[in-house]
Amino acid sequence: MTNASPATLDNVILILPISSLSEYEHLGPWIDYVANRTTDRLLIMLVSPLFDVENGGINPIGAWKPMERLISFVYTRASRVAVRLDRVLMRIDVILHGESTTLLSGIDKEKDFGWRTVFLPEGGVNLEDFPYWITDLPFQFLPRQDAPTHMTGGHAAADAAAKHVRSSHGGGRLPVVALGGTFDHLHAGHKILLSMAAWISARKIIVGVTDDKLLGKKSHRELMESIEDRMEGVRAFLELFRPHIEHDVVPISDVYGPTATDADIQGLVVSKETMAGGQSISTLRGERHLPALATYVIDVISGDAEQDLAAEEDAEKLKTAKMGSTYIREWIAKRDLGR
Repeated sequence: MTNASPATLDNVILILPISSLSEYEHLGPWIDYVANRTTDRLLIMLVSPLFDVENGGINPIGAWKPMERLISFVYTRASRVAVRLDRVLMRIDVILHGESTTLLSGIDKEKDFGWRTVFLPEGGVNLEDFPYWITDLPFQFLPRQDAPTHMTGGHAAADAAAKHVRSSHGGGRLPVVALGGTFDHLHAGHKILLSMAAWISARKIIVGVTDDKLLGKKSHRELMESIEDRMEGVRAFLELFRPHIEHDVVPISDVYGPTATDADIQGLVVSKETMAGGQSISTLRGERHLPALATYVIDVISGDAEQDLAAEEDAEKLKTAKMGSTYIREWIAKRDLGR
């Protein structure tokens, strides 16, 4: 690797070591620092042996809440900076790396994207565990800062418990997990939902993308992406985050989608704002004598953001936070009006 100058750059990779699912707030200033220096795309790699599920890492279902909080925290910090700098369309992705040469993500497909530099803490990661093309990029060490040197008893116990909790299916993941949404102008809230659903899926993730019949009277509907583009955005993200499972991305014209008929689904991921839809699905499956679904709710409110990024249907919260599809469409409309 060679040293890079501290300039504002378009496409940047940030590598962050994770030692605990309970203590990570010290990463916030680093995320802010790099997001401030990125204009177009920020790819954040969270690195920890905890993510290597097949080799003694955490149990995905047992660690649902800690992982939800971690991923939400990282997306929130980076997204807030982007919005504050009026970089609303800046692409932010968070992926996992297990501190080994076996890739958990599809990052190798990104090698020709046009990355300018890699930010990382000095001595914080083993660069030998990363693809050659990353180690060949220019790099910058992050400013030094104090980080936790040990975990409290409660934090250590929580991390240990996350390794051992098992699902009713006998493992740390469910074979097939489903979720649904509009997924217009794919943003941090969507990516939290998709990441958590993919994280607990062992074999397949089913994503229902609402077609025109369900859109209703959404604000600036003329600026909504086509269903083809929305579906492709979901596929592309899943290929990046967790490429080793099947991705079944389908259009849906009602709240049920494949959950109304598919017996080979074990889990459902919803946000707090779509819990009613989840209950409707549960009722319908019961009436049709289909297996009940384990339901997982994204309900984290990130500590310093004070907003639930995944609750995409809570328009007022997202509008106040200047995040979400509605805000993005409004921003695009104002931008186009000023041209």
